[in-house]
Amino acid sequence: MLLKAIFQEVRDIRNGFAIILNTSPIRQNCPYNKHNYDMYLEELWMVDLWTAGGGRGANSKSLVSESGNMHVVALQQNIRIGKVEFEEVNPHLRGGRMGNHLGKTASVHPTEIRTSISSSSAVKFNTTSALANDATKAGRTISNATMTGEDEIHSRNLLRTAASQVVYGQSCRALLEGIKVETKAYGDQKPGTSGLRKAVKVFQQKNYTENFIQSTLDTLGDKLKGSEIVVGGDGRYYCKDAVDLIIKISAANGVSKLLVGQNGILSTPAVSALIRKHGTDGGIILTASHNPGGPNKDFGIKFNISNGGPAPDNVTNQIFDLSKNIKEYSIVPDLKVDFSKIGKQMFKVDGNPFTVEVIDSVEDYLQLMKEIFDFPTIKNLLKGGGAKKPFKILINSLNGVTGPYVRRIFIDELGAPVDNTVNTVPLEDFGGLHPDPNLTYAAELVEALKVGDYDLGAAFDGDG
Repeated sequence: MLLKAIFQEVRDIRNGFAIILNTSPIRQNCPYNKHNYDMYLEELWMVDLWTAGGGRGANSKSLVSESGNMHVVALQQNIRIGKVEFEEVNPHLRGGRMGNHLGKTASVHPTEIRTSISSSSAVKFNTTSALANDATKAGRTISNATMTGEDEIHSRNLLRTAASQVVYGQSCRALLEGIKVETKAYGDQKPGTSGLRKAVKVFQQKNYTENFIQSTLDTLGDKLKGSEIVVGGDGRYYCKDAVDLIIKISAANGVSKLLVGQNGILSTPAVSALIRKHGTDGGIILTASHNPGGPNKDFGIKFNISNGGPAPDNVTNQIFDLSKNIKEYSIVPDLKVDFSKIGKQMFKVDGNPFTVEVIDSVEDYLQLMKEIFDFPTIKNLLKGGGAKKPFKILINSLNGVTGPYVRRIFIDELGAPVDNTVNTVPLEDFGGLHPDPNLTYAAELVEALKVGDYDLGAAFDGDG
């Protein structure tokens, strides 16, 4: 028996399914316009609560069958991102089955929602405590032997709240759209081959960074839509903010894929290597090189073209010309990407696929180094043996981007002692150090070599 009273506002639609017509929490919270609201709502499948038959008597309103199993509501979305499964929320449902009007069933599992974003990528996450609590309360109420009056109303309200949270939490956010933002041009965005370098506070001006990113992308012309771009930087202050903006602006401009270094970390040589290896259309590097970093220091953005090298004069001149005449930029403000975890994240933006692949910052570069250099021979040199003493090195990364590369290559691969490397953790302000490896700012390295305990010393600037 279908218990349509559980939901106040439903109606039958095609194939015997029902639809929530006016769940106010969804309509109030959805940040999209009415057209999109109706579009995703029309594709929501709502299966009523129903009994297994028989139950505890012809007049019983129990939702619990003779076996103690409960047929629960199945929330399924046939939307662009796939489907959502609303699974077990309390002990009463344990061992139950989800059923629909086509007779298909699926096992019920511990409290969670699984969202299939695409055929090749899935995201799994726990329900919020509020959602789980509401659904659990509803489950307890409707699992009573009878359900009348206040119980029925209370259950209906709780289930509507839980259902609306599921729909809002996934459907609404899945409908990603780019928007145009009006802006005013700045007249000082002329990059050199080393990019645009300014104080952090300059980049933090309203739309300053957005303008430059949009102007840089526009140099790709007809190749912009469907393009693939590498993104990373030296980890200095404002890098993560800039990566987030690049992702959102790229998505709105029709870029199909971004390769982003984990935590936004990629050395300049690594970006060049990735561009060539993956055949991308270019790379955006976030660095001010050997300039100091921090909230009151410097930041920079530079563009490498499809051959992996720095943008030549004709490209940087084009960026400058575009930046002087820009009137708007495109962005997807609601796009959220976690670039702290390695893996692919796939989205639909304005109906087009958009992928952000977060990659190990070092791995591809390491493999390239292994192709160029004889690692076993270098390892034997550092280790020593027989009449040969170990070849002692001292490498100072000055808390710049090369730290992870130094640790992976020299310690993990070549077997150098850990104390042969210093300052290998990238820091937003470089730990107060100046990432310029000259005799002044790398004086610590120079003094250590003067003592005579090391055979070779090296230091790196901010971006490698």
